[in-house]
Amino acid sequence: MGNYITNPQSPSRKFKTIGSIKVSIINESFVQQKADVIVNCASADLDLTKGRGAKALAQTAGPDVQVDLNNNYCQEINEGDVAVSVPGNLKCRKIYHVYLTKWNHNTQGLQKVITNCLTMADKFKVKTIVFPSLGTGYLRYPYDEASKAAFTAIEVFSKTHRSSSIHTIVFAVHDKATYKVFLQEIRQFRPGSHSAGGQSSSYSAGKSSSTCVSVQFGQTDVEVVMGELPQQQVEVIVNSARFDLNLSTGGLSEALLKVAGESLQEECTKSYPNGISTGQILTTKGYGLSCSYVYHACLPDWSNTDHEEAKEDLFGFMMGCLEEANSFSVRSIAFPTLGTGSLSFPADVVADGMINCVKEFTDDRPQTTLTLVRIVIYNKAQSAGTLQRAFKSVCQPFMSSTPPPQHLTAQTPVAAPSPMVATPSQKHTPPPKGTQAYFSYMYKQAPVSPSYWTKYNNSKPLNMWNINLAPTTSSHAVFLPVDKSVYRAIKNVVKKSWDATHFGHGNDAQGLAQLGYSNIQVTNIERIENPVLFEKYAQNRAQFFLKAARYGKPLTPVEDIPVSSKMPVLTTQLCDANILQDIYPEINEHYTFHGTPEDKVAVITAQGLDNRLAGNTAIGQGVYTAESSTKSDQYADYVGKRDKTKEKKMFLTRICLGEPYLLDKKPTAAFKRPPCKTCKKDVCADQTHNGNYDSMIVEKFWIFREFIVFEKDRCYPEYLITYKRE
Repeated sequence: MGNYITNPQSPSRKFKTIGSIKVSIINESFVQQKADVIVNCASADLDLTKGRGAKALAQTAGPDVQVDLNNNYCQEINEGDVAVSVPGNLKCRKIYHVYLTKWNHNTQGLQKVITNCLTMADKFKVKTIVFPSLGTGYLRYPYDEASKAAFTAIEVFSKTHRSSSIHTIVFAVHDKATYKVFLQEIRQFRPGSHSAGGQSSSYSAGKSSSTCVSVQFGQTDVEVVMGELPQQQVEVIVNSARFDLNLSTGGLSEALLKVAGESLQEECTKSYPNGISTGQILTTKGYGLSCSYVYHACLPDWSNTDHEEAKEDLFGFMMGCLEEANSFSVRSIAFPTLGTGSLSFPADVVADGMINCVKEFTDDRPQTTLTLVRIVIYNKAQSAGTLQRAFKSVCQPFMSSTPPPQHLTAQTPVAAPSPMVATPSQKHTPPPKGTQAYFSYMYKQAPVSPSYWTKYNNSKPLNMWNINLAPTTSSHAVFLPVDKSVYRAIKNVVKKSWDATHFGHGNDAQGLAQLGYSNIQVTNIERIENPVLFEKYAQNRAQFFLKAARYGKPLTPVEDIPVSSKMPVLTTQLCDANILQDIYPEINEHYTFHGTPEDKVAVITAQGLDNRLAGNTAIGQGVYTAESSTKSDQYADYVGKRDKTKEKKMFLTRICLGEPYLLDKKPTAAFKRPPCKTCKKDVCADQTHNGNYDSMIVEKFWIFREFIVFEKDRCYPEYLITYKRE
């Protein structure tokens, strides 16, 4: 997304710098502004007829915005989620729609909303963003509390995103009285002078944490602080729960439940109605807490358990949480002092186990995304002093003369992106493409959707989308319109890959020549977003990144395979760059066509292209795709039921070929799988051989070149093309 604002530094506009970001307050309507992004406070169901601001936006932007929201967001959003829509007639690139609950004497929700908008904006390289005075109307936020919370959120964000693309934030405050308060507060605002907790409840900002000891392992800061766990502003908070997951009893769980709200208990009960056992980790949303997720796990009672086993359980508890966080590219996590309180673990055992667990974790994973591990000693616990001394004693050998890092302190909360914002792929810049380090990096990434998906976007890993999908739904696929540039690009691939010379040729083309057409015309293109299928595809694709990492170089391109036709895959060659942005030719990932009768579309988009249902085929029971739309058109209806009056369907399909086997002569028998690299037999048990190829390419003895995979999860039907025969 590029910068849209034409003159952000208008002579009439004054700015105050917070961190590296310029912040301005103006007495104008937010819907009239020019910016990369405009933020709208909407109802949870994203109905733009509700709320004064949303109505004003809908009136100015036109109907396209509501249509886009209806198409992409079928369920209500939560506080902290960011729903993205087209701009309609507004002078921006995108609109971010957020939901806020009514004022309940704390500003955590408001800060989370602003933080998540900024985090998402930074991900897409946004430079300018406009906010209304969130919460100050019907939601009854006091003007001074709302403005302070907004500026504090910006301050925290700027500290944790020092290289952010965002350089200008404008608060467009239409109401005169609200504007005056915002203007006064921005003039008085002093970075570092405000609590980021924004609490007016019993968990007040006055009960902030203080650092006891800090050490650094690699790029990970470990802080031991005195404070209260529910007040921590991190991406993940860890709860030492009861085995039955009853959060209303037990000091820590009860404190977390009080701040998070009953939804936390409801999700625990729904996910594990019979409770959990030692070694299991339950992940829930953070709800009212200043975090994205809560990890729940349990420990035995020290007095009733073999002490060596109890130590192993504590170590396993913490290591499991760290590994879970790392797998989702989490940056910050806060733990309680595990096993203390009613479980009676000795302070020295807890300190030794927790600190050495982090040390072992960072030694094994020097490239971890975790930059902060915070251990919170409850400041009202009778054992607080004993625990503090124990942690200092354990940390002492790891402490150097260098002062502890100052960029993260107990008083500087870490911005906590919501599930709609935490994006694994944005945490680190990957190594240069084609290098061994690059392939290793790609293999380790949690599967996410393509960057241009909108319903199931890449703001969180695919498994976090999928864990919340209804189990009774037979298909999780949604069909979405593509933008004009993608439509033109795919239409061009269909047109230019049409081979009029060989139209009607071959056994599979029976009956087509008699219909009297010589070309096809695209009438519609839809993108298929099915997070369940794509997660399986991405997991399968990761194995090819691993293979390339082991080789230390890209896999051999199709055009460089010995004795091949030396031609690149035509569909990929014809694609514009805008639809190849998330395709990886280094592992021979390509786009190819797959034609199908219309009555098979629903099952394919729900379950994928299943090679087990291929029937009798000449080469073997695989998924067959082609680089020519002429070839795929042969399968758009059944032989004996050919016609050119009804619209037809074909898919533009992602396919991972890996290391393909070139078949250039007709086989004597069908293949059960791609053959062995050494003996060229499909059934080979010789462990001294070099393993099997990953796919097959058929050329020379067939009219059209075809690409075959024998595993259904090595292809994904991403675009559905509707066309007419002319």
